[in-house]
Amino acid sequence: MSGVLTWFIEMVVCSGILYANYYVLLRNNRFHSYNRYYLLAAVVLSLLLPLVHIPIDFSITQGKPAAILQTLNAISSVTENKHIRIAPEGISTAFTLKKLFILFYILMASAILARFVTALLFIRKLLRKYKAERTANFFFVSTTEPTTPFSFFKWLFWNNNIDLQSNDGEQIFRHELFHIQERHSWDLAFLELITAIFWINPFFHLAKKEVKTIHEFLADEFATKENDKWSYAELLLIRVLNSSSPRLVNPFFHNQIKRRIAMITSSKTPKYQFFRKLMILPMATLVFALCAFKIKTYPGENILEPVLYNATADASDASKILTLGSYVPVLDTTKPKEKQKAKKDDQNEFDEKKIKSEKEAVEFKAKIRETEEVQQHLKQLMIERQKETAKYQEEFKKMMEMSQRETRENQEKLKMLLEQRQKEGTKYQEELRQMLQHNNAEAQKEGQEKFKQLMEERQKETEKFQEQFKQMWLMRQKEAEKSHEELKKLLQQRQLEMQQWQEDFKKKLMLMQEENQKAKNR
Repeated sequence: MSGVLTWFIEMVVCSGILYANYYVLLRNNRFHSYNRYYLLAAVVLSLLLPLVHIPIDFSITQGKPAAILQTLNAISSVTENKHIRIAPEGISTAFTLKKLFILFYILMASAILARFVTALLFIRKLLRKYKAERTANFFFVSTTEPTTPFSFFKWLFWNNNIDLQSNDGEQIFRHELFHIQERHSWDLAFLELITAIFWINPFFHLAKKEVKTIHEFLADEFATKENDKWSYAELLLIRVLNSSSPRLVNPFFHNQIKRRIAMITSSKTPKYQFFRKLMILPMATLVFALCAFKIKTYPGENILEPVLYNATADASDASKILTLGSYVPVLDTTKPKEKQKAKKDDQNEFDEKKIKSEKEAVEFKAKIRETEEVQQHLKQLMIERQKETAKYQEEFKKMMEMSQRETRENQEKLKMLLEQRQKEGTKYQEELRQMLQHNNAEAQKEGQEKFKQLMEERQKETEKFQEQFKQMWLMRQKEAEKSHEELKKLLQQRQLEMQQWQEDFKKKLMLMQEENQKAKNR
């Protein structure tokens, strides 16, 4: 049990040192591929280095400095059995606590593994529910799930509500395709298993979170190579508000939205890039020295205290004398008033630095809060503009329907009038024919004149009605064209307002980035 505990402590120490090096020198810089493999290698090294044992043998005659012995002994003291007390077998309490701890550890690991299995079952359910279309290098699955789009190994799960031929659809498709090409799902599956088994190590969870973010950085960089970075950042900002996804996949709408937008819009190259990468060598050497080297001591030696080895060259082994080194204390000649003044000055300087640091932290939080308010305001404005546009479109649609309905009614009236005139003409022709059969030639001539005059009157009335109908139709058409122009101008005005808001948002975001960079440099 002591060996497992020692290995576990060294594993946590190794992972903590390697993650601290990443957080201080590599995090939020643009060499994302290097950061990805660094974090994966840090997890593997943290698991393997504590298994390496290289003993260091310090005998009595070597005369090594006591400070080195103390340091190395403190590092490797947890691996020596003499520093570990084992409870007697007769005491059952220790065994009970040990078993309870093991049971609790297994239960927590099982719960995390259960979440891992649940994500796999969700993917399997989608593959059974929707048909997968095989392409050259991956499988394309068209779905209607709200959690899509996302990628998992060689499967790309797409949302049918997103037009693949649109600009946004092409950018999202390039983003997810890059995850598949770079095999990011293998990284996530490996880290999910590691964090499930070694869940008590917090640095593994932090490394998994950073690897997920680095995946998104890499995919965003690939997706914006041939597109506008600002439009892509706007797409992330708009769509991330309503997105959710399983834990095991690479979703497009990731939760690290602020870091992603900052990385997309930033064009600055990190300073001392080669030096930052090169710092892995001394850090790896330090971790290897802490975990791999173990001090081998002899029984009866006490290396926790400084020892002076006094022995003559021609003396026998039995005559070697071990004596504790005597230390001569150094007299402090500083005056009490000077001491008090120096202490007071140090305290004042510390207080000033603390106040300055707190003030900078408050200003930074205020800037972040202002950015979030601007984002919220932009979102509300876009929703209002969409509602207004939909309202005007609905009104224009109703107006067109009403105009069409009136046109149909006028056409029906014209048709009925023409039919009525035709019936009247037929009736008059019948009366004329009957009159011609019974009357003489003079009456026939008079009837023909009367019929001709009546037909001319009906012809004029029909032409007049057709002219009125034509004028009314032209008036309706002019009103429709006028309404269409007004709607077009309104949409153009709304588009200009949205562009102005986008420009203002970009300027504020760039200003925030510059201020954050200045604060970071200070």
